[in-house]
Amino acid sequence: GWVPLVIAAAIGLIIFTWVRGKKIVSAFEKRQSIPLSDLASALEKRPPERVSGTAVFLTGNPHATPGALLHNLKHNKVLHERNLIVSIRTADRPFVEEASRAKVERVDENFSIVVLTYGFMESPDVPRDLGVGNKTEQLGLDPMRTSFFIGRNTLKPDAEKGMPPWQDRIFLFLQRNASDPTDFLKIPPGKVLELGEQVTV
Repeated sequence: GWVPLVIAAAIGLIIFTWVRGKKIVSAFEKRQSIPLSDLASALEKRPPERVSGTAVFLTGNPHATPGALLHNLKHNKVLHERNLIVSIRTADRPFVEEASRAKVERVDENFSIVVLTYGFMESPDVPRDLGVGNKTEQLGLDPMRTSFFIGRNTLKPDAEKGMPPWQDRIFLFLQRNASDPTDFLKIPPGKVLELGEQVTV
C-alpha cells in the first residue's frame, strides 16, 4: 500500500535534512577554525591574561582550534593555566582497555591534545577518564578548578542561502530536540560553559 511508502519517504526526508543541515554547520565551523599550532604560536608572541585552573575544550577535530576557545579569548580575553583539547573517538571493537583510553599529545606549555577512545558498546565518561579528582592519574585534575567548554552555535534560518525555509524548520526542530552532549559525556552541568555564535542555515 501507499502508507509504508509515505512513511519511508518522510523518514528519508528527515534523514536527508539532518545530514544536509549538519554539513552546512560543519562547513561554517571549518571556515572559522584555525590550526591549533597557529594559535599556540600567536599566543606565544602575544600572551593573554592568565587565570588559574584547567579548561577542557571538547571538539571533533583535536588539531583545529575549538570555537569555544576562540570565543573565550575574544570575549573574556583570558587563557587558563592549563588547557586540554579533548576529542572523542569510537573504536571498531566493543570495548577499549582503560590503559589505552587516553592518548595525550603535548602541543606546548599551554595546550595538550587528549584523544579518548571508547568501544562501540561503552558509554563515554569524560570527567572520569580525564582523571578528574584522582591525582594519581596521568591527567588527574582538581574538580574544583576544572571547567568544561563546549561550542554551541545558535542556528538562524536564512531564505537567501542554505536550505529552503521548510527544510530549515525541520532541521531547527531536530536540532532543538537532539540529545544534550553534556549528558552523553557525563559532564556535571555546573561545570559547563557554552560559547558560540549565530549560524545561518
